Amino acid sequence: MCYADGGVLTYRWMDTQAHPFVDSNLERKCRNFGQLLRWKEERKVDMGKYQEMEKPFDAIQVKAQDAYYDMFGFGNSTL
Repeated sequence: MCYADGGVLTYRWMDTQAHPFVDSNLERKCRNFGQLLRWKEERKVDMGKYQEMEKPFDAIQVKAQDAYYDMFGFGNSTL
């Protein structure tokens, strides 16, 4: 099935988010969807641990696009 993606998603700390935010800038490649689902189940994120994560004081953050701040009611970036 095309558009199924087995690429690893990386996360970045955003100045507007309490939890890491997915960086979805990936190249795409066709994959076997059944194999992809099995692979995902074996490696999925433990959401309990994810929700317990706290942003480190010295986390490197990236600035969101200006429209994001306007859309979600944030003031200007702190970066």
